[in-house]
Amino acid sequence: MFNAIVTILVRDLILDALYAPIWWYTEGLALALRSFARNARYGANVIGIGIWAHALFKPMYGEHSWQGRIVSFVMRLLVLVWDIAIYFILVAFLFIFVVFWIMLPPVIVWQLTRLWT
Repeated sequence: MFNAIVTILVRDLILDALYAPIWWYTEGLALALRSFARNARYGANVIGIGIWAHALFKPMYGEHSWQGRIVSFVMRLLVLVWDIAIYFILVAFLFIFVVFWIMLPPVIVWQLTRLWT
């Protein structure tokens, strides 16, 4: 009985170890890419780029004079440019995460070969 349990556990561990790289670059990578897309959409919603772009030409505080419209446009344009820059920084960090996900197994194997040789 004990021998059968050990055999099943060892076989399970070996099969999991062999399947791990396959999962990492198929289902795991798909999961990481879906997470990238979901977080990028969420970041755009949190920052509100679409709302700022939609309201770009609307006067602020009901000021309909030409001076008020110019000031409103310039201020909203500055905020929109700032928000887009923040969004690109967010997307760059998310992209670094995906690259890290792809590069982690080869780096681990490389480090292990350096350690053992």
